[in-house]
Amino acid sequence: MAPAFRPGDRVLTFKRLNYKVRDVIVFRKGNKNYIKRIRRVRGNLYDVGGDNRLESVPRSPVKKGEIMGKVVFSY
Repeated sequence: MAPAFRPGDRVLTFKRLNYKVRDVIVFRKGNKNYIKRIRRVRGNLYDVGGDNRLESVPRSPVKKGEIMGKVVFSY
């Protein structure tokens, strides 16, 4: 998510009932956390991607239950 977020940045998230396109979310896949922007919503599946498309690793759709929260603040 560079340049908006860099490794080591800390973020504050809030769990929401609904997430929408352009929200930046934190989600967990396996044993790792990821920060990505929602590109498309399909029911309970969210297509996500990084802002830097040249370096962003493609992700499979994220299930609503995998989302830890929407990023509301970073430091």
